Amino acid sequence: MKVFKTEKIRNLCTLGHSGSGKSSLTDAMLYTTGTIDRLGKSDAGTLTCDFDPEEIKRRSSISTAIAPFEYKDHKFNVLDTPGYDEFIGETLKALKAADFALLTISADAGVEVGTEKAFDYADNVKTPIIFFVNKNDKENSDFDRVFEDISTKLTNKILAVTIPMGKSTGFKGVIDIIKMKAFTFSADGKTCKEETIPAEYNDIAKKYREKLVEAAAEADEDLAMKYLEGAALSDAEVQKALLAGIRDGIIFPVLTGCSTANYGIQPLLDFIIEFMPNPAQRPAVECVNLKTDAKEQRSYKDSEPVSIYIFKAFGEAGLGDLNFIKVMSGVLLSGMDLVNSRTNQSERISTLYSLRGKNREDVAELHAGDIGVIVKLKVSKTSDTLADASAKVEFARIEFPEPLYSQAILPKTKDDQQKLSTALSKLAEEDPTFKVHTSAEFSQTIISGMGEIHVEMMIDKIKRKFNVSCEMQPTRIPYRETIRKAAKAQGKFKRQSGGRGQFGDCHLELRPNVGKGFEFIDKIVGGVVPKQFIGPVEKGVVGKMAMGVIAGYPVIDVAVTIYDGSYHDVDSSAQAFEVAGSLGFKNAFGESDPYLLEPIYAIEVIVPESYMGDIMGDLNSRRGRIMGMEAKGKCQVIKAQVPLAELLTYVTNLRSLTQGRGSFKMAFDHYEEAPGNIAQQLIDEFEKAQEAGA
Repeated sequence: MKVFKTEKIRNLCTLGHSGSGKSSLTDAMLYTTGTIDRLGKSDAGTLTCDFDPEEIKRRSSISTAIAPFEYKDHKFNVLDTPGYDEFIGETLKALKAADFALLTISADAGVEVGTEKAFDYADNVKTPIIFFVNKNDKENSDFDRVFEDISTKLTNKILAVTIPMGKSTGFKGVIDIIKMKAFTFSADGKTCKEETIPAEYNDIAKKYREKLVEAAAEADEDLAMKYLEGAALSDAEVQKALLAGIRDGIIFPVLTGCSTANYGIQPLLDFIIEFMPNPAQRPAVECVNLKTDAKEQRSYKDSEPVSIYIFKAFGEAGLGDLNFIKVMSGVLLSGMDLVNSRTNQSERISTLYSLRGKNREDVAELHAGDIGVIVKLKVSKTSDTLADASAKVEFARIEFPEPLYSQAILPKTKDDQQKLSTALSKLAEEDPTFKVHTSAEFSQTIISGMGEIHVEMMIDKIKRKFNVSCEMQPTRIPYRETIRKAAKAQGKFKRQSGGRGQFGDCHLELRPNVGKGFEFIDKIVGGVVPKQFIGPVEKGVVGKMAMGVIAGYPVIDVAVTIYDGSYHDVDSSAQAFEVAGSLGFKNAFGESDPYLLEPIYAIEVIVPESYMGDIMGDLNSRRGRIMGMEAKGKCQVIKAQVPLAELLTYVTNLRSLTQGRGSFKMAFDHYEEAPGNIAQQLIDEFEKAQEAGA
């Protein structure tokens, strides 16, 4: 691929609700520019960026893909993202590298929950946004309604740059409100013809033109005064004001077309070249100078020392381990040695690539602000910075949300065990929203993601990419056992089987020790239990506490005192007193009014106010306690304490109750007594397992 200077580069990410046409719009841009010779179709599984087998099967994107192309001596780097919120990690990666976002909205569906979330993600990181109203060929398409929808639900700082001529089967082209010209297209959409606006569209075009001029005036104080005084604004003045307003993120342009028909694409591309920022026109990026620990700014300039940012690292069959990178400063060349700012290890930059879907081609060099792909890095991961050794810096890492849904995974055979471990390690490294940990208590390997679909995708990858046979289990809840009152009991172990016997005898007192954990107190006097056997008694107690007594869960918050006992000069041993300690603890525990504790989590649920009633009712049904509420923009934040057992599938239920608009986060808070019916069920299950020899 050709080499492009910074001012000729446009980096954008496509955002939007699933099914709004992001990937088909990317294909339309590739097709219009002659980069591909056939327009892909989602239903046929032929879209350039949806090449993963799961994407083809589900007809939906699940990862961010790169699609670079050339148009009018400019390089466009399109980062095509998934629409499902469960793959938010992929969206955040793309936003880190993009200089602006292209947010697609279906002309028939209007603003959907995915649209709202995508807008918030981009707006929160101050990324300029273009709206593209897609699918004007749909039966119920209505641009005016969608435009009002955007103004009401997202931002009123919008202006129409292109509007449709006709709709549904009558959709035949677009009107450019800046140029006040109509554009029609050939059957394949690749040829664009400029025409005079048809008479029947003059009124609507003038209406949107007035709004555009007004928006331009509001973006410039000098023009605002001139406009309010009734003076006409020249086209040059309007365009200058729009340019500044759009790049500053205070004006949001709206364009339209139809990606599957390939209509409206050239006006979109032309607008991007003229009005959207190249990397050098974006604010300098803050970083930390690793030699001084001081914060500094890096601009997208070739003259700066080389630094690059890895916004996505992953492996792909047939392509190897890939690193999607953005050149933050300097000019990147093959053969360079850069230092990883996290590990302080040197990485050799081998061949530089440009990747389009799954097809790659060599590129000689990448200038500041450009996006490309490098391979064969040794230690580098997503969010890492690589920099020139003489000017080491580190850019801020991407902040990924914590997983919300977990399941236990286990290999079907011993042969799958090592392969599963390798697969999980690799996938967790590639996707920071996918976490893996081992529960030592239950000997379970727990995988966690952003929801059921996310976890399902990971399981499919494990099976397909790593050839591992595995199955899923529910995650077990870490209940705990404790006591209400003090009690005493004897633990005596005596065994005689010819020769030397085994003898240990201890008297223990248990008492509640709420909030203080475990204490072991030695009150033996007169040597009735020799000092060398006190430790083994404690060891036996601790061992029994770990195993549990009434339901098989660890015991907490208990103080144990050894106050009496006896021994045999010949038959007593450390092993015998360890068994005696275990027996004594078990006997005393049963007399101490034992009960079960369950883990309680503090959660914060963020929902639009209209869903408050449903969410409050649902939390109450989950045995939750409402701790407080507060406003946050257009939403309400509900703070509550809920048992972990009631939260295992909460993310799925919350999305269902709020049509995907709700979100939450949770953290362990404390333990408290489990309800009697739940405790009894766990005790019964434990006793049955004991009887069965489990």
